Amino acid sequence: MVLPCNFLELSDRIIKSEYLNYLKWTENIIEFLTTLEDEQQALRIVSLGLEIDLQLGAKLAGAVKLEFQEKAIAILLEDERPDWLDMYLIRIAKSGEGITRFIEIIFDNHPSHFISDRPEEILEKSANSHKADLAISNLSDALRNSDWQIRAAAANTLGELYLFKDIERIIADLINALEDPEQFVRFAAARSLGKMAKVQGVQKAIPKLGQMLKDEKHFLGRCDIAEALGELSTCEGIEDVIPILIDSLNKEDLNVRQSAALALGQLYVATRNETIFENLNRILITEEDFSLPSTVSVALEQAGLKHKAISNLLNSLQSLNSNFKWKAARALDCLIDGDEDFTYIIPNLLEVLKDVDSNVRMYAISILGNISPDDVITELLLALEDQEPLVRRYAISALKKVKSEIDISLVLQGLEDNDVDVKRSIIELICEKNIIAGIPKLLEILEDDASELREDAAMTLGKLNAEVAVPALLRTLESDDSFLRYQSASALGMIGSKSAIPNLRRAFENETSYGLAKVVEALGNIRDVDNKDIFIQGLESEDKRVRQYSAKALAKCYLPEAINGLVEFLEVSEDFIREWAAETMCGLADFWASDGRMDLVASMLPIFSRLPMLADWDTPAFENPEALEALAKIQKICGFYSLDL
Repeated sequence: MVLPCNFLELSDRIIKSEYLNYLKWTENIIEFLTTLEDEQQALRIVSLGLEIDLQLGAKLAGAVKLEFQEKAIAILLEDERPDWLDMYLIRIAKSGEGITRFIEIIFDNHPSHFISDRPEEILEKSANSHKADLAISNLSDALRNSDWQIRAAAANTLGELYLFKDIERIIADLINALEDPEQFVRFAAARSLGKMAKVQGVQKAIPKLGQMLKDEKHFLGRCDIAEALGELSTCEGIEDVIPILIDSLNKEDLNVRQSAALALGQLYVATRNETIFENLNRILITEEDFSLPSTVSVALEQAGLKHKAISNLLNSLQSLNSNFKWKAARALDCLIDGDEDFTYIIPNLLEVLKDVDSNVRMYAISILGNISPDDVITELLLALEDQEPLVRRYAISALKKVKSEIDISLVLQGLEDNDVDVKRSIIELICEKNIIAGIPKLLEILEDDASELREDAAMTLGKLNAEVAVPALLRTLESDDSFLRYQSASALGMIGSKSAIPNLRRAFENETSYGLAKVVEALGNIRDVDNKDIFIQGLESEDKRVRQYSAKALAKCYLPEAINGLVEFLEVSEDFIREWAAETMCGLADFWASDGRMDLVASMLPIFSRLPMLADWDTPAFENPEALEALAKIQKICGFYSLDL
């Protein structure tokens, strides 16, 4: 397809309605703009694109000739919008002319998750521009501001400008900021220097960072400094701070110790200093806290020391006293996973299973479950009879990973265990392994008014799709125990039997709050359009969960009313809910498009188009890229950007 020769002579209305609004013309118009010599016309096309769709406008602004981009980006960013949205559009435009606004956003919001992924293309394109020089000058001035928050923001922002040509000045400014009287400015400077590991001259900061790690009192600062030193592991002079980092392993604050361990792992890769390994290995068998050995294991793996540490620990298991032996077993559990072949240590672990210390046996079972549970099924089943309940529970967890056949009768015997958590774990095993033979036992538990596990049994019967359990679940749906009613409703929904619909509809009239949400969810899972009245009624509920499950139910039935129900959840602060709502609407769009109902698909466009501009979304916490991404997908299905043209 080729644009007409008189394209620029056409009216704004025609260009918008017959060309810009259709996705089939977008690439042609972008290519056309890259060679268009007429600045006024190029900016006209950008402005017209923005009137149709923000993302389209951003693409067009980034496509015009380089000498026109300053004005094009100014047009793109001239309206007042939330910071996250401007950043989103700058990324789409991929123009170095967006650098001024980019720096302003970082300065105002840092740290913020929506700028954590640096737009390197923008930085590269702007690195040698006059705007870059001006930005660095302004930030340098800000480092001398009387307001420490402005100084901290400037230090943070300078760390993002690692591609700029005046990098020596940036490094010098940041090293000076390490002397700032305000601790949070110092921490910001340390973080920024850590981002510049590949920049010549940053090694000058290492002595000062080492001294700061030794002297700093605030744990957050010590963490930032340790992490920065880890990032600078390949720099000249880094070996001088190894003793300071090792000393930090013994500090009181766990966060500092974890940061130091990870940094030492990075330094080992660069220096091969064996003192690092000796001290990390020492932590594995002496540390009381459970979190630090896990972090040390990550550091050892990243340093390529995992197998060496495992060999040392296996040897230690033969000689350590009981107080250290369980710690060695715990460390092995942290280090060993199913990603590599560790079957060669199974004989060692089977010997450890005989240890008198239940903690040692527990970790041995955990490791066996990670390595190759199918090779030790007999031993795992025997462990179900261990005198320590926690060991039995670990054995059940390991059995969940077995892929071959296991003796079901021995598993089901676990339901007679005197420890309720062991029995609960057995029920989970029945569920995960889809053990249909366990259904009769689960029904016994469900019908036993004295059992503490009725809710677990109800949920598992649902997950096993046990049709035979429907009568019993209908009875427990009327229990005085509210949680049992909720789980019974959920189970009936998972089974999907339409015979449960009358009872669930009655429950809808009687339940409140969370129970009402579970009933609506169950009816939604049954996917009967005759329950549409319930779902629409649920959309009017004061309870957010009921409204959400009602919208979800309407969507599962592919009913048009789902659109209005889902809109609310495109506007909430929780990003995972927004993502769910956006994905659900895209799924509806795909279904309706395949069914030839393009009118329903097109009706979504105005909804998504207005969402990013909501006035309430003026903080990073309310960024909403999900709406823009969903809008782009629906536009692609429709083949056009806007329904209004």
